[in-house]
Amino acid sequence: MCSKVDPVRDFLESVKDARFDQRRCELKLEQLDAQCTSMTAKITGVPGGGGDVHKDGPLASLAQARIDLKTAYLKAEQKEREVEDFINLLPDVRHRAVLTLYYVNLLKWPRVVEEMEKCGLYYSERHIFRLHGDALQQARILWADQHPGEGVCNNENRHSETENIQEMADR
Repeated sequence: MCSKVDPVRDFLESVKDARFDQRRCELKLEQLDAQCTSMTAKITGVPGGGGDVHKDGPLASLAQARIDLKTAYLKAEQKEREVEDFINLLPDVRHRAVLTLYYVNLLKWPRVVEEMEKCGLYYSERHIFRLHGDALQQARILWADQHPGEGVCNNENRHSETENIQEMADR
């Protein structure tokens, strides 16, 4: 039996999670840098510090946390590149534009319309929804070619077009 999971849409929407992870890592790295500077100053009594630091001490723990966060940040960047690369495989420029603006640039639908107009593509928001649906269909075909056995469910298990449009309007 097939669930209502759409791996293509999940993959495209993973950019949001990646961006959130990147921002979280940036903030955490700033905090760790401040902690390291503070600890170094306390150890040596001099701002900027130095002195004897043990490999299992608090500075080593902070350094390892910094490495772990940097690795997480790079993974998030990689996820964004994977989504962009996948979208760029679609043959229709309009499909690439809609999916990139919505899923990679994280624009709301009215802004997608504006950005499309800047490129000389004049569509109503309703037509953009249709283009989005067509783009997802093409992306699903591409996904099925690249990931055999991971395709999406039959049409009876997918959202109806009305539900998709309502879902997009709510975003």
